[in-house]
Amino acid sequence: MFSNQPVSDMEASFAWDEKDLTILRLLQDNAKMTVREIARKVHLSTTPVHERIKHMEEVGVIRKYVALVD
Repeated sequence: MFSNQPVSDMEASFAWDEKDLTILRLLQDNAKMTVREIARKVHLSTTPVHERIKHMEEVGVIRKYVALVD
């Protein structure tokens, strides 16, 4: 699953914590989940959750969102 080690040079500045890992797991399960829903599940307000997601996108932890088709 996830480790506490950076995966690439681009991610070297990213410090993992349990909230980040939980956010990533929630987004992997449902990328359409709203920031409000995620915030409720990780016990944070919406602003820090939004900032964490944006930061993960900027450093390359989250590269893209995709639709899986059967």
